[in-house]
Amino acid sequence: MPTIHIRLVGGPAAFPQEQRDRTVTPESLEELDDRVRVRFLAGWEHFEYTGDESADPADGTVVRCYEWIYRTHIAE
Repeated sequence: MPTIHIRLVGGPAAFPQEQRDRTVTPESLEELDDRVRVRFLAGWEHFEYTGDESADPADGTVVRCYEWIYRTHIAE
């Protein structure tokens, strides 16, 4: 399985830096959605794949950039 590094860009200023860089292991790049959502406080932050990606020459890790697009609140 390939290891894919996700970088989340934009969104609320309070969104922690340590949550912006993530590693996922889908079966293939095709299985990774163009949108991801991350729970934060009382809602979800939604990010969309920008099309930017690169591979780390040292270990082949793919880095994909996702940009913040909107926030939704969790229904109670």
